[in-house]
Amino acid sequence: MYRDLGRHAEAAELLESALKSDLNNFGKDHPNVAIRQLNLAAVYIESDRKPEARVFLQAAYQNLLKNFGPAHPDTINIQKWFPHAEE
Repeated sequence: MYRDLGRHAEAAELLESALKSDLNNFGKDHPNVAIRQLNLAAVYIESDRKPEARVFLQAAYQNLLKNFGPAHPDTINIQKWFPHAEE
């Protein structure tokens, strides 16, 4: 909701907390972690924090690739975000 309202700082804060929780509860290779990373990357892109966004996009992509393979819709979808994270 914060992201939709353009309140990127609040959105990032909540997503960072959710990512930390998922990492602690599920580990770095769980698909939920990839989704949190993608959502955080989207907020970072919209906040012009593209270097940070690229880090999370790459981690999420590797996670999804490992868990689902290259033909899975989530793996394909995340690739669409990479051009938005370029400077």
